Amino acid sequence: VTFGAGNSVLESTWRIEQALIRTEEARSKALAKWIAAHGSSQGFRFSDSRLEKSMSVAEREMRGAGDIAVRQYAVLSLASMSMIRGESEVAEALKIIPPSSPVWSDYAYLPGRLLASCGKEFATRTLNDFVEQSPDRKIQAKCLANLAENAHAEGDSACEARYYGRLKAQYGDVAAIRGVLEDLDPQKSTALGNPVPGFEVRLVNGSVVSDKSLRGKYCLIDFWSTWCGPCVGEMKYLHEANKRFKGRNLSILSVSFDKDPKDVAKFRKGKWKLPWLNAVLEGGSDSDMAKKFGVRGIPSPFLIGPDGFILASGTSLRGKELERTLKRHLADSR
Repeated sequence: VTFGAGNSVLESTWRIEQALIRTEEARSKALAKWIAAHGSSQGFRFSDSRLEKSMSVAEREMRGAGDIAVRQYAVLSLASMSMIRGESEVAEALKIIPPSSPVWSDYAYLPGRLLASCGKEFATRTLNDFVEQSPDRKIQAKCLANLAENAHAEGDSACEARYYGRLKAQYGDVAAIRGVLEDLDPQKSTALGNPVPGFEVRLVNGSVVSDKSLRGKYCLIDFWSTWCGPCVGEMKYLHEANKRFKGRNLSILSVSFDKDPKDVAKFRKGKWKLPWLNAVLEGGSDSDMAKKFGVRGIPSPFLIGPDGFILASGTSLRGKELERTLKRHLADSR
């Protein structure tokens, strides 16, 4: 392609794309080096002159007075690399591509990603705007699913039930949200309020624990693996929770999907000791226990109450939400 006055839009979008591609390549190499040195992506930060250059190119186009297609492409490019964060920046982006725009159709995951960096009130209101204003059913479904998942993470069962009911009734045929429908299904065996599925698992020390032997305590069951990056990323929060709540009648049971127990033993000699109950589940995701808990991906955590009923699961037990959820349920436990 020979750029010129006749195709300035193509030239501008190409310039944005090339700058962002170079940045992503540099970021990926830096991330790989970080993981090799630290064992996980936890704590990784990327700062590079190429990052500043790519952002300046895209931001200049986004905020400029040029062709709207170029400005919209700049928004999508920056958003896909998580370079638009916070309510003011997201609001600015939404002026360029409002929720009613069909431009979002090929980027159904982006509204949820953008709004994850915003406050609850702003995110809820904007996700509802997408549900009501977008001409694309996939966008509507994804944003409604985000609302249902957020309500689940916050322990707001009334809102979760309302969003879930609408999601299933109006968008049950949308393939992109079937996983959410399965995860939040109030009829599934591991839905909140249901008794924990019966299980028995052998620990790495040779002893055996079961749903019955753990009765009388709060138990955080975490399905994970040493080869799972997001699982390793949760270790910081699990160790902090163990330190803060272990005196409040809390037990943690880590159930690994690793094929070789030696991999778990080696992992525990490193930065994260996992000083709680540990098991390596033979058969991993194909095991009877994993199927009973409906584990489709890891990490997959569950909080069980002293009476054996499920109190929380999923994103409400990950990252910074873990401490908030445990604090809510274990507040009176000593």
